Amino acid sequence: MAAASPELPTTRSKASAGIQPAGTSAHRGGTALKRDDARRLLARNVDPGAERRAARVVYQSTFEAVARDYLGRLSRHVRDSKRSTETLKKATWILERFCFRT
Repeated sequence: MAAASPELPTTRSKASAGIQPAGTSAHRGGTALKRDDARRLLARNVDPGAERRAARVVYQSTFEAVARDYLGRLSRHVRDSKRSTETLKKATWILERFCFRT
């Protein structure tokens, strides 16, 4: 068996785009656009999965992302009658007024 090429990774990605008919991506759904973007990244020898993970980490580490996640969780607590609607209104007002950029 031949030795692996030094530029190829030792593990394989599980992402598969498959063979799709040609056509403009404007007429297809969002999944097709994501697939086309992944193919462009692969053509430049960039791992699309690593790109998505890096973008997600950058987004999740911002204060606004964490605060919006908190508001989402708080709204679920309001829905489940564990918190008051006034608590959610006040938290949303404070964060949007003083913390989020608009």
